[in-house]
Amino acid sequence: MVYYFGLSQGRGVAGSFTESGSSQVAYTDGTIFQYDEDSDEFLAIDQFPSELATGPMAAVDIDEDGVHEIVSHLGDTLTCFSALDFAPVWENSLDNGLVNNLKNIIVKIKVTMKFLS
Repeated sequence: MVYYFGLSQGRGVAGSFTESGSSQVAYTDGTIFQYDEDSDEFLAIDQFPSELATGPMAAVDIDEDGVHEIVSHLGDTLTCFSALDFAPVWENSLDNGLVNNLKNIIVKIKVTMKFLS
């Protein structure tokens, strides 16, 4: 499931980005927040060195390790980021038609990754 929403830090996506089963939110500005049960708040835990997205984002566990990668529209590319090492995993050029169908692209990517593995 993909959770995508907008707040004061920009658009965000929920998932488990740094450890399996964690409740985290990644924002387009690169900030990652984690839910803290003691304070009942989301606390900033880390920061990507650059912006993650200029358009839609999605959390997808592409390699099925229990940790989500962040797939986003960044400039004129579809980019997959890992919060484990804070680096891009891959990127592909996009045309505007593909950006409007990001959810369908992610499904195709997962099918392709399963086929190749």
